[in-house]
Amino acid sequence: MSKNIPEKQKNEKQKTNEGGVYEKDIYKREIFGKRAHEYAKLFPPMSKAEFEAIVEDVRLNGLVDPVVLYEGKILDGVHRLWACFKTGTEPRYQEWTDEGVTPLQYVWSKNWSRRSLTQSQRAVIALSAEKEFAAEARKRMSSKARSAGGVEKIPHLD
Repeated sequence: MSKNIPEKQKNEKQKTNEGGVYEKDIYKREIFGKRAHEYAKLFPPMSKAEFEAIVEDVRLNGLVDPVVLYEGKILDGVHRLWACFKTGTEPRYQEWTDEGVTPLQYVWSKNWSRRSLTQSQRAVIALSAEKEFAAEARKRMSSKARSAGGVEKIPHLD
């Protein structure tokens, strides 16, 4: 099912593969010209065993879920993209689309329940995400205030 990657990317793989493809600093590395979005970095890298399971799945089935991009960066699918790189599978991308949630809410929804996280990891993630959610709220409030001439319009019942 997997497609072969172009020769240029094979050469890139050989250079990058020195020391192993999977590393704890997976979010700092560039793969296929893409870097992880800050929201994706809220969640810790998968364990080596979890990553190897994804690699094997991509090897057998190809990339089932495309890598989701936002602002030119990987919003969801950092590990899937690395698995494509490691297996020589051509990645597929899809741009994040606003379906009633913010990019941060999307990342949270995709990762919070499905990832095997310790209580300590959940606490660290929650604290980091709280700061991001608060920043999003401030941004929404300031844009509403500007659009309403500095005063939020409150609906009235007549």
